[in-house]
Amino acid sequence: MIANLTQHLATPDQLAAGVVDVLGPAREDLLKSLTFEEMPTRQQIGAAAYQIMLIAAAMGADQAMIGGAPWLMSDLEDALTRAGITPLYSFSHRIVQEERVGNAIKKISYFQHQGFVGPRLGSQVDEGTGMKEAEPASVALARAALARAIDRVGCDPIHPEEQP
Repeated sequence: MIANLTQHLATPDQLAAGVVDVLGPAREDLLKSLTFEEMPTRQQIGAAAYQIMLIAAAMGADQAMIGGAPWLMSDLEDALTRAGITPLYSFSHRIVQEERVGNAIKKISYFQHQGFVGPRLGSQVDEGTGMKEAEPASVALARAALARAIDRVGCDPIHPEEQP
């Protein structure tokens, strides 16, 4: 089950993919943990992530759809992962409809859920087959940077004792 740990209720497409909204008093707690009126401290961010993870755990979730303030997501990913809950991000297409209203243009944006992307692993979750894993772009970039450093320096700068 995928717990919806975002401030928005799930779309019909997300509900069809197995997302379950947090409701009742737990939703109030979720929204309180996701909302900061002032710049938070690292301790407040960690505490909020922990509280949000507890909501997902209480629901019996094995996955959680997350999204919101970027500075909270890293801590939330860590808290969920430590609890055995896979954090997921919804991938959606934005559909914009424009309508002329007098001398103005009225734009309405719709977001259509396409699937889920897992953090760090570059994983994409296919509703029919489950999670597919792939090497993240960050690892590929790090490998390329390390190769360039080895070429420039003549040895592995991270493990210089292993010189040829």
